[in-house]
Amino acid sequence: MYKNLKSLFLLLMLVMCFSVVNAQDDNKQRVDPLKTKVDKMPMFPGGTQALLEYLKDNVNYPIDAEKKKKSGRVLVTFDVDSDGNVVDVEVVKSVWPSLDAEALRVVESMPKWRPGIKDGKAVRIRYTLPITFRLK
Repeated sequence: MYKNLKSLFLLLMLVMCFSVVNAQDDNKQRVDPLKTKVDKMPMFPGGTQALLEYLKDNVNYPIDAEKKKKSGRVLVTFDVDSDGNVVDVEVVKSVWPSLDAEALRVVESMPKWRPGIKDGKAVRIRYTLPITFRLK
């Protein structure tokens, strides 16, 4: 139980470290949230706790990575478009091919998010999400 709470806490800390890389509307006009305030950031349905639960329930440790004792943090970037779709998903920090593929699979299968808002309009926001694979 303690290990699960510790792992959940570490995962929460990683999710809280989402980094907003950039934001842009669907017409590809950039909105840089570091220079321009974004009114509302996109949100996973149900919020951060729901995102943690989604990751906990959907990330599967690949058998080959487990056998080879591969672990680490895969960084995945993706955009939440103005309709809330998760698009343009890619690995920006690789660990092991099957771990990378699993991280991509989980992010690509996410449900629609609530889109980000800038000046009353939905905008496209890029995130970097760390997904940690840790052997037991």
